[in-house]
Parts: sequence; structure tokens; C-alpha cells
Amino acid sequence: MLFSHHNLASLDNPAPDPARPQVPRVTAAAFEARLHEFPNVVLWVNGHSHVNRVAPHPRPGGGGFWEVLTAAHVDWPQQARIVELADNRDGTLSIFGTLVEHAAPARPTGIGPGRVLDLAAWSRELSFNDPQANLGALGQPGDRNVELVLPAPFDLRAALGETPAAGAARSAGSSGRPGQLARTGRPAGAALAAAAVAATAAAAARRLAAAASADALDGDEPRTRPG
Repeated sequence: MLFSHHNLASLDNPAPDPARPQVPRVTAAAFEARLHEFPNVVLWVNGHSHVNRVAPHPRPGGGGFWEVLTAAHVDWPQQARIVELADNRDGTLSIFGTLVEHAAPARPTGIGPGRVLDLAAWSRELSFNDPQANLGALGQPGDRNVELVLPAPFDLRAALGETPAAGAARSAGSSGRPGQLARTGRPAGAALAAAAVAATAAAAARRLAAAASADALDGDEPRTRPG
């Protein structure tokens, strides 16, 4: 798994670095091709654009990696994302991406010493009402809570000294086949991912509640942006 600030689409500046003009810039196409040289790269987590977005990058001949962007904490919608990698024990991997709200109430109730969660609630409401806010940063449903399936780059069970599972790899989603990258039916409710995502979200809510001594966000929308 790779982690960086910039995403692939933002690697679009071919101008030489003034501090090192002799070193050529590496732009998006060259960098993606370089990553495809390493089959063990299955996920690239990044940001920069302050939006929730998920994009597949299939490798010629099979496999590839997923690129997962998550919105910023400073702008609407002020979310984080839990990323988990799971071995399906059938020749495929699943990447679970679960968005997490901060524990502040949906609407601030006041402000003052010690009211940290209300301060966070004001922050979220102000970010929503910012005239320059990008309300599309929330992303499409397929950019939020997802299970992303791809073929394992090598025999994980053999690497752990276990006996490989018998049978063919699981078909990935409605159109995926072994060797392809595929997004499952989430958020349409695919049974394949629902239990794992629900368990992850519940665990995240418990951790946030324990850390902040407050309930997780109840799902209410911030007040309407003024016209």
C-alpha cells in the first residue's frame, strides 16, 4: 500500500524544478506505468483534491491497483476513512474503505471553555456554508463506503506456509472475473461486503465514542446554505 499527498491526476506539471532543473519531472502516465511494474502494489491512498473518489487502475494483462482519495478535514465534508486489506483466501483481496465522521454533534449547541465537540460542530457547519465549498467533495455513492476486489499478487497462503485453498478465485462483483479489478455492489447492498463494512463502522463508532466521550454523528445534515 502506498500513501502520499498528491494523487495521480495532480501529477500534471511538466515544468522543471528550479532547484533541480536537471532532474526531469515524473508526470501521471509515467508514474502509473512505474507502479504497474510492481504487482505487489494493490492500493494507493492519497488526497490533495479534498474529495472522496475511488478509481481503478488495471494492469495490462491482469491485476492492477486501486486509488482511494479521501476528503480533507479542513473542508466540507470533514471526513476520514478507515482502510482495511483482507485476504479472501480464494486468490483475491478485498480493500474495505469506510468513511468516518468526527464525533461532534450535527448542530452546535453553544461555545465556550471545554466545549471541544461544539467547536468541531461549528467547524463542520462553517465548512458547509463556505461560499467556495465544493459540495461535490462528498463524492458519488461508489466513492464512499466500498469493497474493492482485485486478484492477489501472489499466493498469500503459501507465503504464510499454509495449504492453498482449492477451487477458482471468487468472481468479483456482477461483471468481474478472476484477474480483474472490480467494485462490488456497494452501496446497493451487496451481501458480500455488508457484514464486514457494518462491523468496521460499528467498531469505529465505539472507538470514537470512547475517545471523545460522545456518541458518533447521528446523520443529520448541517443547516441549509444561505442563498
